[in-house]
Amino acid sequence: MSEFTHYYQGLLEYLDEVKRDYSEKNWDGYNALPVSDAAYNDAKKILKLLDRQNLLPGDINPEVDGGIEFEWYNYEDKSCFTISLNGNNVVGYSGLFYDGSESLGTVKLDDSIQIISSNVDRVFPDESTD
Repeated sequence: MSEFTHYYQGLLEYLDEVKRDYSEKNWDGYNALPVSDAAYNDAKKILKLLDRQNLLPGDINPEVDGGIEFEWYNYEDKSCFTISLNGNNVVGYSGLFYDGSESLGTVKLDDSIQIISSNVDRVFPDESTD
């Protein structure tokens, strides 16, 4: 098993943990909604698409509205890109980049890979290929 395949499997397991550990209302003590089945299913679907493109996120987090967030962060350049999945087959995205530029919007899940790819390239500019 390759290192990348192992990382993908680890993210799938972590996604299962997020679903399980944040399945109760008020998990944050401030009335957060439980992670929804629909958000979890969208997250699994897009994680598979991201794996095919070698675009796996660095982190997965629950969101207080019942969604799931994927994050890519470059500590050295202080750049960050996140996507939010709420189970409606729409990907919300936002990015803040080292050069002061921003990216913000929504896109249908099935059409999201190009936008995700271009923004992840902005987070890790030295690693992108031309």
